[in-house]
Amino acid sequence: MANITTPCFHLFPRLPLELRQQIWELSIAPREVVIVGPNSNFGHGRRASPPPPLLLTSTESRSYCQQFYTKAYLLNGSTSPIETLGYSWVNFDIDEVYMTAADFMFFSAIPIVQRLTLVSHIGEYFFHRVENILPRAKALKALTIIDREGAPADRWYGGWSDFMEERYYRCDPEPCYTKIVHDDLVLTPDNMLKFDREYHKTQWLPELEENPDEYGSDVAISDDDADPRDSRRRTWHHTKDCTCPQKSRQGYRYL
Repeated sequence: MANITTPCFHLFPRLPLELRQQIWELSIAPREVVIVGPNSNFGHGRRASPPPPLLLTSTESRSYCQQFYTKAYLLNGSTSPIETLGYSWVNFDIDEVYMTAADFMFFSAIPIVQRLTLVSHIGEYFFHRVENILPRAKALKALTIIDREGAPADRWYGGWSDFMEERYYRCDPEPCYTKIVHDDLVLTPDNMLKFDREYHKTQWLPELEENPDEYGSDVAISDDDADPRDSRRRTWHHTKDCTCPQKSRQGYRYL
């Protein structure tokens, strides 16, 4: 049987240093970095990510490529890391950090993380705790929230509607793009109004149809965002002294 050998470019060490460094840099690839902490109940066997391969390849590659990575760790409630958990190397320019919403509360790199996936098991915990610290993530460009609370398909959206409205239904929407994933459903700033209409049709249309005299003909759940009868329309958030076309629109009221 022929011996199986790993291809090796034996003349690589003879290349000029500048060329070798350029090769190392071009070899850096985006990764999903899983951060494991005390609250890491992912439910599908995820483990903490190993160090980037280039930090393990050779002394030279580690020495050069280490400048592109930052040590990220979980804090113990103060400014000290939880020593038993170690740390993860993250290239915040290209890597995506994956962790639970509960562990994010103690993440050392909140101000510099750019791509983030949070697994949320308890919606109320997210809204009362995690949502309050998201404004500290000034560099955040992409946020994915995986909703694992287990709410039924016709109920899960209600808890996230106000969260999305506050971030995107406004003159100055958040620059960070947010996706909320529930099973095979994905809520984004692009389809949030469609989700909103479908949710309210499911929850409130039967009541409107059964009690027309109570609500009157001036109340409706419409497919038209501009329908003045739609009492469930999202409230547009204006900036000070704005003159946007939404200025004259009414907000929605609860039935």
